[in-house]
Amino acid sequence: MFFSAALANTLSAVRVGYLSRHRTVKVPVTTFTKNILTALVDAGAISSFSIFVDQRMHAHALIQLAYINGRPAISRLTLISKKSNRCYIRARALRQFLLTRRGCIILSTSAGIMSGQSACSKNIGGEALIWINY
Repeated sequence: MFFSAALANTLSAVRVGYLSRHRTVKVPVTTFTKNILTALVDAGAISSFSIFVDQRMHAHALIQLAYINGRPAISRLTLISKKSNRCYIRARALRQFLLTRRGCIILSTSAGIMSGQSACSKNIGGEALIWINY
């Protein structure tokens, strides 16, 4: 329950940051959100992130948003799996999915959270978490 809320809050912060043309966005960080942010950097949705601890000893991530010629690097960031509707994808279906669509998918696999291209090269499927449209 907590992880889906943390994921939704992180994606909403990134989405609003792009709409507001901010360069950086600050979100609370957990191990789960840190793994998601690493996958978003690998996918090119954000340029980088750094983790810091505030005065009250709460961990936050400062996310550097990616812009190309003044325009956001991504056009859409969509949460696929929700608490009420989980979406799983097999390795064979993932290959077809990536060939027919323009963008990137972030998966939660048995080997950890990774992009669709990484999961496809390792021939594993998993729960589809995020769809990134360029």
